[in-house]
Amino acid sequence: HALLRVSSQLPPSSCTRALQGSMDVGMAVRSTAVRSLLRRCAGQLPMLPPDDAAQLRDLAGVVLRVAEGEVIDAAQAPRLGLAPSVPRLPVDLQLFREAVHSKLGPPSSGALAMTRAQ
Repeated sequence: HALLRVSSQLPPSSCTRALQGSMDVGMAVRSTAVRSLLRRCAGQLPMLPPDDAAQLRDLAGVVLRVAEGEVIDAAQAPRLGLAPSVPRLPVDLQLFREAVHSKLGPPSSGALAMTRAQ
């Protein structure tokens, strides 16, 4: 993915927009590319534009919720190999949400309703 190549150079002002874009196009949030973007965004939290705070707080919850859905879907998928692999929820997704909430505060109540509905 091109996202994987550029995420380490992404300026703080583009983090939220890039994360929203990856969600909009349906990229798997457990993918290396999206996880790299999440690490970059977490590292840039103090420098993010204040106008991005609410959207990023909401996205942090959505990312974790989508990842949980991916894990459940993968666990229910039929296995073709001899040794079944156990799908896992990467801890860095939880760490991203916790970092965002500690720096920017909890998500809005509307975002909580949205993540529960998914």
